[in-house]
Amino acid sequence: KCTDACCTGALSMAGELMDSKEVIDSVMRDSAVFKESGGGVTLSGGEPLFQPDFALEILREAKDRGISTAIETSGFGDPEKLRACAEYIDVFLFDYKATGDEMHKEFCGVPQSPILKNLSLLDEIGANVVLRCPIITGKNDIPEHIAGIAATAKAHSSVHLIQLEPYHKLGISKSDKLGEDVLYDGAVPARATLEAYCTEISAASGKECAIS
Repeated sequence: KCTDACCTGALSMAGELMDSKEVIDSVMRDSAVFKESGGGVTLSGGEPLFQPDFALEILREAKDRGISTAIETSGFGDPEKLRACAEYIDVFLFDYKATGDEMHKEFCGVPQSPILKNLSLLDEIGANVVLRCPIITGKNDIPEHIAGIAATAKAHSSVHLIQLEPYHKLGISKSDKLGEDVLYDGAVPARATLEAYCTEISAASGKECAIS
């Protein structure tokens, strides 16, 4: 009601409430594009595993309609809910943000060990995982973390690709709109630095590494 009454447009809706049927009906409007491009549905967030039953409904319905599926996840969630969803997921875009419980808790608020257990679960069921690794200057661009990416990729059979993601500043405007302090506004990593990391990670893990 406030957004409707805001004559200056300073308040605006950032989303809408939908049930799983409404989501799939919306998705199906682009079904011709999926068939032509080979694309499909990606569940993102936030964290889809925080709404696992809703995610499962969407994933199951998408697969029933012949649509390929992917999920972007931090990997932090209930293992059994993850296992249930995994049956209907073609590709996991699985975050690897920090190495070790201490660093991970400092940066992300939770330890890394439950996330790695879920990654091992994906090994067990033969999932297809892209390990996505944000690189943030002055935070996780340290030798221990680069080595940790390589070691984790090597140790998990589900990981088929490592993707380095350079820090960007697109979220700063969102923080401004929400009236939040910007906690980090550092430099974007140099392309040459990322290429060197990629070469090191690929050599140590024996797996392909790319820069997004």
